[in-house]
This record gives sequence, C-alpha cells and structure tokens, in this order.
Amino acid sequence: MLRRRVMRAGADALRDASKGIDPMARGRAALARGDEAEARAAFESALADDPFFAPAHAALAELDRRAGRVDAAIAHYRTALVRYPSAPELLLPFGLLLAQSGERDEALRTLERVLELRPGQADAEAALARLRGAAAE
Repeated sequence: MLRRRVMRAGADALRDASKGIDPMARGRAALARGDEAEARAAFESALADDPFFAPAHAALAELDRRAGRVDAAIAHYRTALVRYPSAPELLLPFGLLLAQSGERDEALRTLERVLELRPGQADAEAALARLRGAAAE
C-alpha cells in the first residue's frame, strides 16, 4: 500500500514537472477552490521528490488538523522539523497543536523555543500563559 502511494506520488511529480506545474502551487490552487482531496494529492506529490519538504508537510499538517487527525498533523510537523528544527513558522503551529492535544510539556518547550527565536510573538505568549495558568490550577 505504501509503496503504491509512493509510486503514484512519484508519477504525479513527474507528470507535474513535465507540464511545468509546481505541486505546491497546484495544492494551493485546490485549497482556494475548496478541493481538499486534490490539495492533499498535490502536497503528497511534492513529497515524492523530497520526503522532508517542509512546506508540503506543513500544508498536510493543516489539512489533517482541520479534519481532526491531530496525531497525523503532529507527525507531519515532526517530519518537517527534522530538516528545519529552528523554523518558527513550523514551531508555532506545532506547539499550538501540541497544547491542543494535551502534550503540555512538549508544547511548553516548543512555544518557549518560538519565543527565543521571535521574542514577543503574541500567539506563543498567549498559549504559554494558558498552559502555565492551567498547570497552576
């Protein structure tokens, strides 16, 4: 099953390359049309060439989060962070998702890291305050 998906994604990537279509652009266009299935296929196609392509993982994480597949979304962020462990644009939504899923300690560490990289980041500060406040109760 996985081999078939990888082969299909690879074939999609080759087809897109031959047409000059960037799979990320195709995915964003599909999202704009509200076609999440086509968007997912496009983002997965982007991973065929580079399994650690952070923008594709971030896009898939958002699709999974919207669909309530929190574990899958977290897995996509973890994969993206392998290559870019200090990217605030990945760390922030990852930390917020961890907080939402009840992974308090990891969420605290992740959001604190966001603030080290981007002091004053309002969403990270608010989430940290909520986490710390919940722990104090």
